[in-house]
Amino acid sequence: RLSLRISAATAARYGLGSKTSVGTAKYWLRAGQKKKLTAKFTSTARRKLRSARWLKLTVVSSASSSGYLTREKSQSLTLRR
Repeated sequence: RLSLRISAATAARYGLGSKTSVGTAKYWLRAGQKKKLTAKFTSTARRKLRSARWLKLTVVSSASSSGYLTREKSQSLTLRR
């Protein structure tokens, strides 16, 4: 599972309240596979962030093995128009 998150301060600035998750994507991979993913912003996030010239995001990818062993990796990035 992939999620796009913003900081609480950024969410408050754009009127998202305490919602820090602004997009998601689901994926299934076997060991050693690679895949390009497309995450979709939520409709509320699209509406509220329409005026943003740039946006700092954290992309969090979590993988689980048989549902009990879960690992997360995160990477920060900046989206610009």
